[in-house]
Amino acid sequence: MVTWDPPHRFGYRWHIVGERDDATDVVVTFDARGDSTLVTIVHSGWQRLGAAGPRMRERNEQGWQGLVPHYQEAVAPPGR
Repeated sequence: MVTWDPPHRFGYRWHIVGERDDATDVVVTFDARGDSTLVTIVHSGWQRLGAAGPRMRERNEQGWQGLVPHYQEAVAPPGR
């Protein structure tokens, strides 16, 4: 799945391990809220990884937790 719908959302297949057919799906949406934007990340398709899915999902969630603060800092208005 690949989605490109600027400025509302984009989506892509994330190939973590194994076969290309086992790639997970990531969809990022942007929802304008006054002077700010709500960014939502939905990462799904873990069942394609079989028994390893839950472990990989947990590991990847930790990765998102490390990545999101960098994104927030990059897009924050100056002086915040």
